[in-house]
Amino acid sequence: MLRHRFGYYLSSIGLALCIAGLLYVAILGWTTLQDPKRFPLTVIKVSATFEHVVPNAVERRVRPYLAEGFFHIDLNGLRRQLLDEPWVAEVVASRVWPNTLNITLREHVPVARFNKGELVTSHGIIFKPQAHTIPDDLPHFYAPREKVQQVLTYYEKMSRMLKDLGLHITQLTLSPRSAWEFKLDNGMRVSLGQSYVWQRLARFKAVYPGVFGSRGEQAVHVDMRYSNGMAVAWRDEPHNS
Repeated sequence: MLRHRFGYYLSSIGLALCIAGLLYVAILGWTTLQDPKRFPLTVIKVSATFEHVVPNAVERRVRPYLAEGFFHIDLNGLRRQLLDEPWVAEVVASRVWPNTLNITLREHVPVARFNKGELVTSHGIIFKPQAHTIPDDLPHFYAPREKVQQVLTYYEKMSRMLKDLGLHITQLTLSPRSAWEFKLDNGMRVSLGQSYVWQRLARFKAVYPGVFGSRGEQAVHVDMRYSNGMAVAWRDEPHNS
């Protein structure tokens, strides 16, 4: 009986030592993982078009996070930092064992300038980049911010209607009172008003070849807000139709 108890006692000690050893290894391993110097991020791969996003700006935002090491880098914080770059639309950041940080950036693709100093994408996302990075060849929308989706829809439909006349909208305005007006690449400004917008645009399209023809650039303003006609202001002299 004494021998049995002694053997059991030795087994208990062995088990305790084994558990203690495992705990020591676990703690040592955890401590090792906590040290960013043991698993540094030494390879950073950035995939982007860099059409408008400045590489130096990306590097400046990424660099502070590299000191956190492979296991502790705050990827969500890094994403938020990169999304603060005005032209950055989407960020995907991931770690690749043992020392690599992969970053993929997608830039906003603007379809128009919006109000003062802003741009808008085809999805209705409005952003404000540095003034010197704004493209010059985009149409300009003026509208209340909450109406941006409607302006995008109207611009697309109006552009399709005028395309076969060789006319292009360079400016589209929706006033706070919901009145529509656009400007063409020949300098002509066309007022459609609040109601019967598509009927008035269709009428403008129908009369354009006969009334304006090659004189489109001579018309300053065309007012379509009449039930049976229109008013035209010419560069040389006023003229009503």
